[in-house]
Amino acid sequence: MKLRIQYVLPLFLLFACDKVERDWSKCNPPGTLCATGFACVNYLCVPADAGGSDVVAASTEAGRSEVVGDGREVAASDAVDAAADVPVDAPVDAPQFDVEPDATVDTRPVDGLGSCGVDRDCPTSAPMCLNFRCAKCAGNNDCAGRSGAGVCEPSSGKCVACVKSSECTSDTTKPVCVANQCAACSSAASECETKNSAAPVCEPTSGKCVQCVATSDCAGDADGGVDGGADGGVVAGFCDTKTNQCVGCLSSRDCSDPSKPICGTAQACVACGNQLAPAGSCTTKNSVLPVCKAAAGTCVECAVDVDCKTSTAPACDTANKCVECVQSSHCKNASAPVCDTSAEHCVQCLKDSDCSGTTPICTNKQCTKCTSDAQCVAKLGANPGVCGLDGSCPGDDAVIYLQNSASCSTSLGNGTSASPYCSSDTATGDLSATKTVIVIRGPLAVGNLTLAFTQKPVLIA
Repeated sequence: MKLRIQYVLPLFLLFACDKVERDWSKCNPPGTLCATGFACVNYLCVPADAGGSDVVAASTEAGRSEVVGDGREVAASDAVDAAADVPVDAPVDAPQFDVEPDATVDTRPVDGLGSCGVDRDCPTSAPMCLNFRCAKCAGNNDCAGRSGAGVCEPSSGKCVACVKSSECTSDTTKPVCVANQCAACSSAASECETKNSAAPVCEPTSGKCVQCVATSDCAGDADGGVDGGADGGVVAGFCDTKTNQCVGCLSSRDCSDPSKPICGTAQACVACGNQLAPAGSCTTKNSVLPVCKAAAGTCVECAVDVDCKTSTAPACDTANKCVECVQSSHCKNASAPVCDTSAEHCVQCLKDSDCSGTTPICTNKQCTKCTSDAQCVAKLGANPGVCGLDGSCPGDDAVIYLQNSASCSTSLGNGTSASPYCSSDTATGDLSATKTVIVIRGPLAVGNLTLAFTQKPVLIA
């Protein structure tokens, strides 16, 4: 009779694995190897006996078949050598091997065709070990919890890191999917644009997908939309290479809209005086337009007269430019005391009333002598209405009126327009340094006009 010795397997053997990560405690005979020194008996790896060829089957549940060391299958009810078995381990093995506490230790199925412990136990046709069976993954849920392989690749049935670039989100330095692995982008490829139109450009140093690496990436319709075109994105035209973002401006020189002349702190063109615009931004941008007109938000040459610093252009006009004058008070030169507001320039005159003395007539913005009585009539009216010999337009205070009429006077001190002299002798006798013009009205019927006055030329009109 062959000696059959029963052993109680230590619980730690249920969890031991050999170099191919087989569960040493379970096997599928024939042909499945256990660890060195063990043999496969009744789907269990048990210690081999001293003979090396025959091993003893462990005790099993009632009615379950066993396989002995030579591969033969025997019933659990086969006779055993009680005399030899009982003293060795019967008191221990019988109550503990298949009782309820033992079942709770390891509930995995015993090895069989298609069973597995890890993915490496499975063939390529069913590459995943799912619930201890080799199979293809059916969805991402089958891959949940697998480090670095949380996505199901449908054609192969494998759990992989990614199938498309949109699944590469955890590491910004590996934004694209290449051969089912998240990897750095390639500057020569279009993976970034395909993945995300808001970050369509590959930054080759970091391998990240970004909005831009050059200003040329922030214009046109082929840039993934960062120009605000039909493909969406941000409205911007300059690349900030520090952040690889498309922005509205890098400096105020990039801002050409007069209503938004300043590159603000948010790298967008804004009005001056805005809380986002740096203080003194107009001066920094352009010394020719150093003043902020806060009401309009524009940079201008001046807002008030004190902004104009030169004597040749001391006035600030309504267009916010420094000019020579906007009113005559700005004209400090006696030779040009009148402001030509249309030209914002100081001139000698604009009308006859701006002129006096021997140059009473304004001609081409210059005071000149009169050349006709009509000019003086236009300047002073009909009385006296004469152009003097010196080019002046004499007034009533420089004229002696002579007229033989009912209202005429023979007394010196008259000779006015209202009380003219009756006699020519009286008129000529009234000539003086300030009265050198005799205006005769109507026919002279009062004798000859004799002039004895020689101090100045006398005008008789």
